[in-house]
Amino acid sequence: MFDHILVPLDGSLLAECVLPHVAVFAQTSLARVTLLHVMDNEAISGAKKAVDPFEWAIRKVEAEVYQQGVRERLKKAGLEAATAIIEGRAADSIINYANETQADLIVLSSHGRSGLSGFNISSVVQKVLQRTHKSLLIIPAYRLMQPDLTGFRYRNIFVGLDGSRRAEWVLPEAMQLIAFHQAALMIAHVVPRLEMPCDLPIYEEEHELINRINERSREWAELYLKDLCSRLSEETDSIKTNLVISENQIDALRELAEQESADLVILSAHGSSGGFKRLYGSVTLSFITYGSIPMLILQDLHPGIIKPTAVEIVTMEQPNH
Repeated sequence: MFDHILVPLDGSLLAECVLPHVAVFAQTSLARVTLLHVMDNEAISGAKKAVDPFEWAIRKVEAEVYQQGVRERLKKAGLEAATAIIEGRAADSIINYANETQADLIVLSSHGRSGLSGFNISSVVQKVLQRTHKSLLIIPAYRLMQPDLTGFRYRNIFVGLDGSRRAEWVLPEAMQLIAFHQAALMIAHVVPRLEMPCDLPIYEEEHELINRINERSREWAELYLKDLCSRLSEETDSIKTNLVISENQIDALRELAEQESADLVILSAHGSSGGFKRLYGSVTLSFITYGSIPMLILQDLHPGIIKPTAVEIVTMEQPNH
């Protein structure tokens, strides 16, 4: 599914947590890989000031040596990778380079050189998320990861679905990974429990109506999961479904992935209610903000569909403002 995988690395051990995932995704998709290093003077010096040319040249050589070392590690795992070193602000440079080289997957560590923090993702990752229209693989840097790139495998791949074709489009990628890893597929669907939207007293007939609607929703979800398993049974015989009824669909889905010990979550950027104006729907945003499992987000919207935000319009019209 992927042709070009972009892997930004800042030289830190935290950022390198992505490498085992990069190796298996590249092998599964037969994609080319580019290791990108951004030389960000503001991140290094902490302020806009003149840079010593000699010091800058030394840093560039150090970056080249580091990238070559990573290339050798990937080569031992059977993966060839190109390298690139560019100058600029980290997030902007990653986004621009991904667009210029037509990368269709960006692999990001949740944290890098700045270290772990109380936030689920670093500021650089947050900025890339808000501006890129690419599919993303986000790896929590705080999860322990084996350094061996050749022995890494997914065991339990979790796919959250809402019954829409829009959410289901992630399944081909999931099935490729499952076949490669001989992993189990966990399909989850959360049915929203209907409740009265205010604190008005509920009469008996209204209570019965709500119960009937909830039961109809549950029955439909059971039929949907049964039909889906029938469609996928030719590709794998290791499918587990989980149907949950909850007042909070978003939290229930995320908690379910953690309870099932999933080692990869695959989500469409949008489901049935995602619209076409924002880069991500509410479920995906919740996983980004609170999730603790490696997550593949497949962007279902073409860049031309998503309208720029007000601040993006201003910066495009007044680039030096």
